Amino acid sequence: MRSIETFESKETRLKKRRVILSIVLVVIMFGSTLGYAFSLFGRDTSGGINEKGLVYNGGFWTITRDDGSVLTFSSSLEDTKDIPVDINVFLEDYYQKPVFIVTNDSLVSLELQRVIGVTAGRIQRACYGPCDEELPEKSCNEDLIIFRDSEMRKVYQQDKCIFIEGDIKAVDAFLYKLAGIN
Repeated sequence: MRSIETFESKETRLKKRRVILSIVLVVIMFGSTLGYAFSLFGRDTSGGINEKGLVYNGGFWTITRDDGSVLTFSSSLEDTKDIPVDINVFLEDYYQKPVFIVTNDSLVSLELQRVIGVTAGRIQRACYGPCDEELPEKSCNEDLIIFRDSEMRKVYQQDKCIFIEGDIKAVDAFLYKLAGIN
């Protein structure tokens, strides 16, 4: 059986619990604030903004254009600077036009769509020349981007075809050049 407790002893016990709980919460609050403050030491607190206006945000590099559209890249501009890009088109050249992509790599396709989709009329997979898939067969008379997985990274143009050889960094090198960020 429980012993009978007086009102004063019950109040004293509850008051003691409240004081202990308050002290614990204050320690947690100050500790978390100090922990956050110390985590900022030695880190770039500028939000990852570089001289071109690119912002590192959640694993992607983004830039907001004058028209309010946002371009998103997987690779930093620094990572793509040594990749040769020999093209003479700009993002505005694809304005409201269909753009065809030749790739089986879904990441490459998504990367191209995130940037080119800002201005293009539509983006669609296609084949470069004849193919076995049920895709339209295109030539270099139309806006066509051909991605080829390769050890060597380079981007070049033949007529209206853009050839991207390499990996996602080569794709981003092309997109940076296309957007005029290089």
